[in-house]
Amino acid sequence: MPEQNKSIITKPVIITSAAIGIGLCCLTFIFQRLVFPNIVFESSERIQVEITPISGNSNSQDQISDQINKKISTETPPIPGVIALGMIVKVKGTGNEGLRMRSGAGIDQATLYLAQEDEQFKIIDGPVIIDSLIWWKIESMIEATKVGWSVQDYMKAD
Repeated sequence: MPEQNKSIITKPVIITSAAIGIGLCCLTFIFQRLVFPNIVFESSERIQVEITPISGNSNSQDQISDQINKKISTETPPIPGVIALGMIVKVKGTGNEGLRMRSGAGIDQATLYLAQEDEQFKIIDGPVIIDSLIWWKIESMIEATKVGWSVQDYMKAD
């Protein structure tokens, strides 16, 4: 006589599984409340917003724009180790082999100049990410015709 296949999914199995699931959820909730009762993430940084009321009757639109731009155009202080457009940088970390200045961003571009260790440059364009490297267009502080694209890894903010 052939054996009959019994179904594994029965009413008692479903009820037991649901009870275990609800019990685990409750246990997790209680554990979370006991171990981490009051997790509050606070930042020590604060932002100060200054609102200057401007009378619409006495000022022209240009004057209003000038006043707003004066408030907004505060410079962000440079962050140590971060390179940005307009900064002066020095060539560092080449092991006195120099930094290649290329015709364009990318290791396949032609080398135009070789920047020497400790030579100063001004960043005039970029950044561009090519070949998994960050490229900046730099211009020599001594020789204005010495311009090219170089990798950020060998530049240090001056």
